[in-house]
Amino acid sequence: MRRGGAYFRVCDPAWIDPSDTRPSQRVGGRWNPPDRPGRPGFGALYLYQSLAASRENARRYVRMRAGAAATFDDIATSALPDLQHYAVAESNFVDAVTTDGIAELGLAATYPTAIPHPPCQGISEAAYAASELGIAVLSAVAPAEEELVVFDHAVAAVDMKGTREKFLAWF
Repeated sequence: MRRGGAYFRVCDPAWIDPSDTRPSQRVGGRWNPPDRPGRPGFGALYLYQSLAASRENARRYVRMRAGAAATFDDIATSALPDLQHYAVAESNFVDAVTTDGIAELGLAATYPTAIPHPPCQGISEAAYAASELGIAVLSAVAPAEEELVVFDHAVAAVDMKGTREKFLAWF
């Protein structure tokens, strides 16, 4: 499917380059497997199509760092996440958004929530091996919203960073 235009990334204020996919390669994510002994993973740039999905991911960011019951008030303002703007070049991505695309990929009926990472990682490994740029997916934290997962080998082709905003300016 074709995707492009304005996207966002919630990022740690300490990150120098929010487009660096190496951290995701080390730890993995829903749509990219981590490095494993004898089987390297790959990095992915996770972008959100809307501010609503970005805000939900900011809440997730806080809970991951300060505990399940944490709120923005529990973290110093200087440590709250920035928002990096991107203008993604219109490109073809694997479809994990439409009913037909979801069915073709064999995703469980519970997708995008309540689905473990391994099936998604398997889909992305096949797409990565086929030199796809990435996958357009439904957000697990904001199910009515889309995300764009850009594989590490394609970041330069679609990455057009715009402004970066501090938390209080964007949230």
